[in-house]
Amino acid sequence: LHGRAGPEDAAGIARRQLIERARADQPLPGEEQLGPGERTRLRDALAQQDPSAPLALDEEIEALAGRLIAQMSVDESQYRSLAEERARQVREALVHDFGVGEDDVVIGEVALGPPSVVIELQPRDEVVGGDARG
Repeated sequence: LHGRAGPEDAAGIARRQLIERARADQPLPGEEQLGPGERTRLRDALAQQDPSAPLALDEEIEALAGRLIAQMSVDESQYRSLAEERARQVREALVHDFGVGEDDVVIGEVALGPPSVVIELQPRDEVVGGDARG
């Protein structure tokens, strides 16, 4: 399994960071540009969100979050981390939901690219550079 992530994922990665920062009561990038009431409403709404779940924000809060997200940058390590997470999730599904043997699913190298997990089939004795444990 080869996870992929790239620029199409930037807004989602930034959203997750924004939620994690709000939940940890850390400064939010660009929040100084918001009014005190806006800042409080945004922080309260974000702090109630699960970073791994889709956001369920009302229109006003979504617009405020969007303003901050637009100012955030995502680096290559964050894309790679998401790509690795994607590969692990697919591995977990194959092993736990479909009964594939743990030693039969190897997570290979991750790369920048369209959001996906590339599945490469190889005979067991040809698998190189992967970690069957995920």
